This record gives sequence, structure tokens and C-alpha cells, in this order.
Amino acid sequence: MPFKFNYRSGDIRGIHDLNYSRRTVSVKKILDDLFSGTSLRYQQMQYYIIIKKSNKQAGQQVTVFGFAKSAHSGETLQGASVLLSGSKTWSAITNAYGFYSVTVPAGSYHISCSYVGYRDVEQVIDCRQTFQNNIELVVKEDNNLQPIARGMIANQWGNFVLTGNTDSKDGDVSLNLGGASDIWVVYAGASGSKTWEKTFGGPKDNYSCCITAGTEGRFIVGGYSNSVEGETSNNKGGV
Repeated sequence: MPFKFNYRSGDIRGIHDLNYSRRTVSVKKILDDLFSGTSLRYQQMQYYIIIKKSNKQAGQQVTVFGFAKSAHSGETLQGASVLLSGSKTWSAITNAYGFYSVTVPAGSYHISCSYVGYRDVEQVIDCRQTFQNNIELVVKEDNNLQPIARGMIANQWGNFVLTGNTDSKDGDVSLNLGGASDIWVVYAGASGSKTWEKTFGGPKDNYSCCITAGTEGRFIVGGYSNSVEGETSNNKGGV
């Protein structure tokens, strides 16, 4: 599996390119050469490489890292907020893979994680050395969230087709397929009133990303799914 890098753009500004005459060079050799003579340091954590500026004035620094996931589906959650509170507060937002990392002085901290539609998670952790701390969030029991629109097109008759994703199981959404989120398609008249709607997906999270017009009034909806059954039986095991 290729490495994924986590860094701040401002920290690596000014780093120069390297050229090697050898055909094979280790990642460690490249990073050691790249950051030699700079204030940057790196840590490898599984297939992640975290690059940060060193702080010579501070005491022992440790990194807490991990993934925020849905306890319901196992899906990683992008955009979850992670806070570590001690003598001051440090924060991070999970990336596209649900990954976060926070570097703090060694000590005990209160860690909290929040994500829309999920219950907040709060823990007390003892940070004496760098370690992995994965976080699982549980969907709120009363989680009838507002549907989220992802795209809309108009056809030649002046009607509209909208697509998005929804967690709701009532109201304007007549069918939920059991997942934390379903793909939702709505056909509306020129006045904006709903003519029909349909949900797609399975028992896990399913999201639409876009919609495009086809021929003869047809349309195509694009998205992704973590479900491996229901209407998404061809999932090969990826997320």
C-alpha cells in the first residue's frame, strides 16, 4: 500500500527537489535527505507519514493519531472534529480517510470527537508516548437529519431532478433502506413540488455525488456505497 502524507502546506514551503542516480531509494533515505538541515521531522505510523516542525523549546512531544469511524457501518468519517484539552486545547479535523493526528506535550488529556448526526465521544487519555487512538461514533437514536442535496438538473419539460443523501425515515422520505445514509432522488415539477422520489442503497452508508442528463429525458446519478447487499450487491469489499 502506498504511503499517505499528512502535513501543513506552510511547513514544507521551500523544500527543494531531490534527484538520485540509483533506481531504488528507500523512503527513509529520501525523507532523511529531504529534511536534513531543516526544522522538520517525520513519523511513520503504519502507512501514514506525518511531517511536522520540531519545537526545541518544548519538552517531550508525543503524537496521538487514529481514525474516526461510524460504529454502525465501520465507515471512516471525513470532517469529524477532534479536540484534546489540557493546559490548552489542540484541535484537528479528520481528512478524506477519516484520519487525524495531534502532537502535544506528554501528559494526560481530555479528548472529544464530534460529527454531525452522531453522538459526541469523550475520553481521558494518558499521552506518555506516541500511540494510535481510534474513535468510534454512534448514530444518534433520534437521528432524522435534514436531507442534503448534491446536484440538480432540469429537463426539456421544465421539471427538475435532484439527488442527494438522506438519513431520514419519515416526512418527505417514504423509504429508508436501513443504512445510516441512503442515496435519494427526487423528481419535481416546475413549481418545485415533489412528483416522485426513490432511495437507493443498502444497510450501510450510501452517498450520491452528482447527477447528469442522459438521452430521452433519462439521467445518471453517481455516488459511492459501503453496502455489500441490498441494491449494492456488487461491492467488491472496498469502502
